Amino acid sequence: MMKCPQIKDEISFGQRLASEAQRAREMACILPPGKKRDALLEKARLADLGARINGWLAGPKLAPVKAVSSGRRAI
Repeated sequence: MMKCPQIKDEISFGQRLASEAQRAREMACILPPGKKRDALLEKARLADLGARINGWLAGPKLAPVKAVSSGRRAI
């Protein structure tokens, strides 16, 4: 079985999302108001949200989830 070579990304996922958001905003500024502009602004908003969530998940303060025992037995 052949293995695919692993490629190390030069920029992080969060940085790529932030860059994509900036690019979408710049393209939206050029367009007149309408569906295409709204779609680009929504894409930028979602990319920013994704970058924020990625940063939150990768952050040092996020503790691993612990199993909670409720003391109840399954029926």
